[in-house]
Amino acid sequence: MYVKPNYSKTTNQLISYSFICCGKNPIANKPKNYRYTWKVPRTLSSKKDIERAMQKAMLEWQDEVDLKSKGLFTKQENEYRLLSEYARDWVEDILVRKPQAYTYYVRQKDNIKVILDFFGENTIISRIDPIDCKRFYTYLSTRTYTKEIVRVKQSIQPLIDEKQIPLHKIADEMNLCRQTIHLATKLNEPINIKTAKTIAKYFHIPFDKYFRMELVECKYAKSVNLSIKTTLVMLLNEAINDEIIQVNYAVRAYKNQFENEQKEVDTYNLNEARIFIENASKEKDLRKKSIFYLFMYLGLRKAEVCGLEWSDFDFENNEISINRNSIYVNKDFGIITKTPKTKTSRRTNAIPTDLKSVLLEYKAYWEEEKEKHGDLWAYTDRLFLQDNGKPLSPSTAAQWIGEFEESIGLKHISPKGMRHTSISLLLNEAKIPIKVVSQRVGHADVKITMNTYAHSNADLDRIASEKFNELLSQNIEKTN
Repeated sequence: MYVKPNYSKTTNQLISYSFICCGKNPIANKPKNYRYTWKVPRTLSSKKDIERAMQKAMLEWQDEVDLKSKGLFTKQENEYRLLSEYARDWVEDILVRKPQAYTYYVRQKDNIKVILDFFGENTIISRIDPIDCKRFYTYLSTRTYTKEIVRVKQSIQPLIDEKQIPLHKIADEMNLCRQTIHLATKLNEPINIKTAKTIAKYFHIPFDKYFRMELVECKYAKSVNLSIKTTLVMLLNEAINDEIIQVNYAVRAYKNQFENEQKEVDTYNLNEARIFIENASKEKDLRKKSIFYLFMYLGLRKAEVCGLEWSDFDFENNEISINRNSIYVNKDFGIITKTPKTKTSRRTNAIPTDLKSVLLEYKAYWEEEKEKHGDLWAYTDRLFLQDNGKPLSPSTAAQWIGEFEESIGLKHISPKGMRHTSISLLLNEAKIPIKVVSQRVGHADVKITMNTYAHSNADLDRIASEKFNELLSQNIEKTN
C-alpha cells in the first residue's frame, strides 16, 4: 500500500490522502494498481483524529481491493458519487501532482465551473449518459457573452470646423492623436469609450447625442469550448480509473461538433505595421519603446517578452535566446516564472539591426534606473520591472500597446495580433520559407504555422504559381 498526503497549494492545509494498492484484475488475471483518494473530513481538526480516521480508511480500502481482485465487490458509494464533489477534488489534486502547473490549475478550475453550471451540484457521475454530454456540447456552442462597444452617432466634423483652429492643436489640447479624432467624424465608426468621453468633454456636447453604446452578444471562441470539452473528457477518464463509471460518454465517439467558428485574430498589414514602428521610434518611454519593438520585430509571446533577462542577449553576435516565460496566474499566485511553452519555444533568434539599437539604448537607461532603485533592483537581471523590483505583468505590456495604438490612431490589436502580424509579414512580404519562420517563432511543428496562417500560405501559393509561370514562359518568348 502506497500512501501519499496531499496539501492545498494556497493554504498548505492537508486536504486528502492518496491510496494506491496493488491487486489483480480478475478478468484479465493480471496485476493492477487500484487508486483511491480519501478526503479529510472537515469535522476532524486534530492530527491524531485525522491519522486514526486515515488508518481506518486505508484498511477498508485494502479489504476492498482484496475483494475487487477476486471479482466479488464494488464499492457501492461510488455509484452515488456527485460530479461536483469529484470535480473539485480533481482540480485541487492538480497542484499536488504538478506543483508548478498554476496556469493549468486556474484554467481547469474555470472550466469546471462552466461544467457544473450546466450539470448542477447534485448530478451523480454514474448517471451521466450520451444525451447529457450532447446537450452539454450544444450548450457550449450556444453560450454567449455581452460585449460593450461605442459607435459614432453624429459626426463631430462641424464642431471641429467651428473651432477654426488646426486639427493638430485640437488634438494636442485633448491629448489625443489626430487620426483618433478623425474616427469620430465618420458615422457608425467604432471608437474607444475613453476617447468618446474625452471628445464629448472637450466640445461640451452630450455624449448620447454624438455617440451610442451598443451591447453585442458574442459567441465564445471554439478554442475556449474545446478546452472545456477536454476537461470533461479528462475528468470522466479519471472517474473510469477510479472505477466510478464504466464508459466515458464525453469522448469523440459520442460528441457532436461545435457550431461556432474560431475567432480571427486582428493583425496589421504592412502599411499599418510601418506606421506602428514609425510612431514607436518616437516613443520617449524607453521601456515601452523596447517592448513595442520586441513584439513587432520578433513576434514574441507577451510572456516571453516579460521573461527576458539581459543574459539572454549576445549583442556581439546579434542574438537573443528565449529561455523563460513570465506569467500572471491570479491574485493567489501572482506573477510566476516558467519554462517556455514547448521545447521548441526555447530558441535563439538573430536580432534585427533596428531592434538592437533600441535595446542598447534601453540597456543604458536600465543601468541608470538600477542605480536609482538600489537594493530593490540589486538581485535581478530582468529587462522589464516594476519599481519594487518585481517582474512586469504581461497584462501591463498589453495595456501599453492598447494605449499606444489609440494615441496614434491605429486599430487595436492584441500582443497575439502583433505576433500574428510579424509572422504574416515574414511569410507574405519577406518571402521567408515557412520552415524557417516556424523555427524562428518557436512553433512545435511546422503544421501549426501552416494551419494558423493558412491565408498567408494561400498568398505564397499564388506567388509561387506566377513565379513558375514566368520561369517557363521566358523560354517560349525567346523561341517566338
